[in-house]
Amino acid sequence: MPQQFTVPQFIDVEDKIFGPISVRQFVVILGGGFIEIILYFASPFVVFIILGLIVLGLIVLFAFFKINGQYFHVFLINLATTVRQPKLQLWKKSYDPKELEEKKKETAPPGIVPPRASPTSSRLQELALIVDTGGAYGEESWEIAKEDKDIV
Repeated sequence: MPQQFTVPQFIDVEDKIFGPISVRQFVVILGGGFIEIILYFASPFVVFIILGLIVLGLIVLFAFFKINGQYFHVFLINLATTVRQPKLQLWKKSYDPKELEEKKKETAPPGIVPPRASPTSSRLQELALIVDTGGAYGEESWEIAKEDKDIV
């Protein structure tokens, strides 16, 4: 009797640590909080308010926003990769002479293989009989039929 296994489901759902906040979201909020604290002590209050709102917006964007089921930072990485890669991919039809020699060495057969002789017409008729009858009549049936001159 085969063993039964439970298949894990919802593997793309992150573990929640504080209510609806996952570990990844908590780390993003924590890092953003440290940036906010540094801004508070390092800049005048008006600059802190302006930069603090921008940082807060980025924290919310990176922690909670998804595009097509992907978190925003994954979307940005995919966007950068797409922009860097060429839009048109071409097949390289020719090789350098060095590459061609390497390819020949890789695919060269170990020895010379003699060409196969083409089957004679009687052999073709025998194979056709085997195929047509689904293997019910084999070589021995062909020999008997040939002796009886039933098949030319």
